[in-house]
Amino acid sequence: MYDGSEIDESSSCVITEGNSGSTCEISFTFDEDVTGPMYVYYEIHKFYQNHRTVQYLYETYDDIISPIKGVTDEHFINWMTTAGLPRFRKLYGKIDQDITAGTTWTFNMTLNFEVRSYGASKSLVLTNLASDDISVSRRAMKGLGFLLALYLVAKASY
Repeated sequence: MYDGSEIDESSSCVITEGNSGSTCEISFTFDEDVTGPMYVYYEIHKFYQNHRTVQYLYETYDDIISPIKGVTDEHFINWMTTAGLPRFRKLYGKIDQDITAGTTWTFNMTLNFEVRSYGASKSLVLTNLASDDISVSRRAMKGLGFLLALYLVAKASY
């Protein structure tokens, strides 16, 4: 996981205002062989998504959204799916290959989302654990919580 915590303030990976369009390069070197596929996520901490102003998004993101055609970028569609908690991961892509130790991957990013002004942070996460695997365990925990809630309600009723 790359979280930018070791970046000095003069780095091109630090932005101070949104929609800056500056670019940043981040490299990862794998210490060991990894069986693919690899999933690339971006993760944000201490951020509450609020989409009450979606009718005006085309004014802010005119290169991604048009008032007639709607949203044209699949990554933006994913971003607009509201997260329920202030810490979340969103899938950016999937890389279908195995990686050998010593391989270096470099990510070139365009920076448009500033987070430091409100104490949030963002990270780039590489994993070979699919979000589906995580979702299954979350659903199981939710199911157990629901059953416990039913039990407690039934117990309180008698």
